[in-house]
Amino acid sequence: MQPLPEKISDFYLSAFLAQLQAEHYTIFVIMGTLPLGDQSSGTGESGKWWSLDAIEKEKKVISRDSNFSDALKNTLQSMQGYLSSAGNQVQQALGSIGGAGAAAAAA
Repeated sequence: MQPLPEKISDFYLSAFLAQLQAEHYTIFVIMGTLPLGDQSSGTGESGKWWSLDAIEKEKKVISRDSNFSDALKNTLQSMQGYLSSAGNQVQQALGSIGGAGAAAAAA
């Protein structure tokens, strides 16, 4: 399911409805105002209605959040690489110290 509704063309809507009819689905057309959901039965509101402007604004927010998430992921990956490299350098330094001590003890 898409995170946001998308505007579709009249042609696409027509083709989609025609396909549903061909597959023997029943299509209902509702005229007027939709009722609010029955809170006592645990159902929510009838849905959220989006304007084209609201969809575009939400897409910008999602894009900005996505860019931040990507930047954070890249930063964490870089830090992981630096830490791994530093760990290797420490192990090499400790190994050379241990190796020098072992060579002196053998002599």
